[in-house]
Amino acid sequence: HDGSCVLHLLQKGTYVRTMPHPVGASVELLALSREGLLAMYSQVDGSIHLFSVNGDRCASCPVQDDPLTVMTLSQGGLALLTGSSRGRVTIRCSRTLHACH
Repeated sequence: HDGSCVLHLLQKGTYVRTMPHPVGASVELLALSREGLLAMYSQVDGSIHLFSVNGDRCASCPVQDDPLTVMTLSQGGLALLTGSSRGRVTIRCSRTLHACH
């Protein structure tokens, strides 16, 4: 696994772009928003990385102390919700990935 996320349009299957993981790690969790944000998480580097649909990295956030098991972007794309193996739920600002609650 080279850590790349290959994006296609769902309706026609048209290729959009390939988004590489910053350190080439395999991606365990992926979240997409209708607003064009893509969040990826890998246990290898223990971080969340947020990208625009154009492939620009917007933010990164380490979460090495508590591996994630679920991740989703809110409707509207303003928040990233994560759940960890220890049962911790975190709401993060999708622009900075800083914890809001």
